[in-house]
Amino acid sequence: MTGKKPRSFAQAVAEVVFGILFLGWLLLVPKHPWLLMGPGALYLNGSPFQLADIWVPIYWCLVALNILQLGWNAQNLARGRWQKPHPAFNLVFRAVGLVPVILLINTRDHATVLLKHPAIDQASYGAALGTINLYILRSFQVIVAIVVLQLAWDLGQLGRDAYRKRAAAMR
Repeated sequence: MTGKKPRSFAQAVAEVVFGILFLGWLLLVPKHPWLLMGPGALYLNGSPFQLADIWVPIYWCLVALNILQLGWNAQNLARGRWQKPHPAFNLVFRAVGLVPVILLINTRDHATVLLKHPAIDQASYGAALGTINLYILRSFQVIVAIVVLQLAWDLGQLGRDAYRKRAAAMR
C-alpha cells in the first residue's frame, strides 16, 4: 500500500525468529495446556466440561497456517523481498485464516464444549453448557464478520491503488 514505510531488515528477521518461537510454543500447548491457560488449566481439569473433538482439527489448521506463514516470511527474507512483501500476503492469510473459524462455527449442534459425564451432569450443568456454547458461537461469528469486513476493505484499497497506478501510467 502506498504511504506505508517499508519494513526494516530487523523487523523482517524478528518476524521469522518470533514466528519460530511462536510455532514451538504452539506445538507445546497440547501436552502443557497451562502454557495457554495458566492456572485456568487446573480449573478446566477439575470442571465438568471438556473441549469437543472439533478443536483437534482446528488446532492443526492453526499449526499449518503458522508454518505456511513462517515459510512465506522466511522466503521473503531469503529472496530480499522483506522491505515490501507482496500485497496479496495479508489477504491470503486472512482468507485462509477464516477456514478454522468457519469449521468451528459449523460444528454440529455448535457443540464446542461438552460435559465430561453427560449422564451425570446434564441436569446440573446442561443450561450452563448451552450458554457457553452459544457465546462461543456468537464470539466466532463476530470474529468472522470483522475479518470479512477487513478483507473487503483491503481488497478495496488494493483495487483503488491498482486503479491509481493505471491512471497515472496513462497520463
